[in-house]
Amino acid sequence: MPGYLNSQLQTPEATAAAARQCERLWNTYGEFLSTLRDGPVLEIGPGRGEFLSLLTGGGASSANRDIYAVDIDREVVDHTRERFPTVTITHSDAREYIQAGHCQFAAVFMLHVLEHLDADHATALLAAIREQLLPGGIAVIEVPNSACSHVGNTIHSSDITHRVAYTSISLRQICRLAGFTSIEVAGIRPRGNSPARLAQRVAIALLITLDRIRHKIFLPSWHFLHEPTIYAVCKANRS
Repeated sequence: MPGYLNSQLQTPEATAAAARQCERLWNTYGEFLSTLRDGPVLEIGPGRGEFLSLLTGGGASSANRDIYAVDIDREVVDHTRERFPTVTITHSDAREYIQAGHCQFAAVFMLHVLEHLDADHATALLAAIREQLLPGGIAVIEVPNSACSHVGNTIHSSDITHRVAYTSISLRQICRLAGFTSIEVAGIRPRGNSPARLAQRVAIALLITLDRIRHKIFLPSWHFLHEPTIYAVCKANRS
């Protein structure tokens, strides 16, 4: 969408949160980055570039690793090209780019992109990613968690380009539909032990308890009611 970078990704609030976002990304994905097999790495939808900062800053375990990015938004592409001259970025639909078969990847990262695609497009994109992973490669997909009782719906409705709301159940489902057989889903909780954060956790715990009593049902997605963000790690079917 024209203007998306400035309207959603470079607002004063988003820019102020960028440093915290980089720290959160490293805490979540640092271990994956340090243990990747040899080979190129691709990020789909780099946005402001927080994750590319980790990749280009030595977080991908190899100074000689080729790093690629693709985005359908020209403004994001121009921003990325200016900020990260060592990254090869392409202006293209992600599925078309991957299906062109430029190379196979040790890892593909797609953070807060899947929820912007309709289900059919998202499934086809994940299937294309699966086909282009090197043996031992991984795909990492991060999305807002709509099962999070206190902010799930708020996150989903805060961006008019969001099309699908995911829980841990539906995230695993779409990865299976794309042909992945080794899928791990985890949640990301906000860190910090300030009095305000502790009070928030107590309030959230009470809300969750009330929800469980009211609905009298326990689904697998309840495991992630504290986590506003969830992610799936899908391993290549070939080893």
